[in-house]
Amino acid sequence: MPQPLSTKSEVGTFIFASSGLQAARPELAHRVAAVISAWAYLELDLGSSLSKLLESHGESGVAIIQAVVGNTSTQRKIVESVANLRLSGEERRLFMALLSIFGHLAKRRNEIVHGLWGLSPQLPDDLLLIRPIDLLRMNAAATRVVAEGGAVALGDLFADRSHISVYTAQELDLLRDEIQRLHDDFFDFWFFLRRPADDIREKHFRKLFEAPHIREILERKGTAN
Repeated sequence: MPQPLSTKSEVGTFIFASSGLQAARPELAHRVAAVISAWAYLELDLGSSLSKLLESHGESGVAIIQAVVGNTSTQRKIVESVANLRLSGEERRLFMALLSIFGHLAKRRNEIVHGLWGLSPQLPDDLLLIRPIDLLRMNAAATRVVAEGGAVALGDLFADRSHISVYTAQELDLLRDEIQRLHDDFFDFWFFLRRPADDIREKHFRKLFEAPHIREILERKGTAN
């Protein structure tokens, strides 16, 4: 996970800007784009899952997902509700674990897509990110001080740096890889679910259940075998 800027004592100055970041950090900008591109396929997996769950009414599932495009939380809840009706046993537990991972990754992806990017000359290999809501809260607090007759310097506005995240190339690559891994998990789940109940299918499902990132979710939910 990215570290807060408050842990970087060497940082003296930083800026947030809507332009110039790609030129200043081209390799990191490329990695951000890779995360966004990988997520597009994962969101497609969610719509495809709903279509498969609805079987003969699959086209309706596509229309439903399209109606709430961009709202990953609502999309996930819709798929989860249908999966609870259409799946059972180990299949349902495994699919719910995949949806749980999807929800976790969605929060991280949303911060990247909707966040405001910045940089610091003291961190030449990193990018900074602040959530719009945190910046709005800072601005609101500053506005209140000014309205009460006080003064706010730019340094005061960003005095609390714990809300600013530092993204390294490694952090962005890791997120991209986790998204890609879940994409592969969804593919494997549906590919083998359509197989007849045989040893190959059982072996593959055991492999998915025992994958460390899936096992962690199952144990947290108390449904690991």
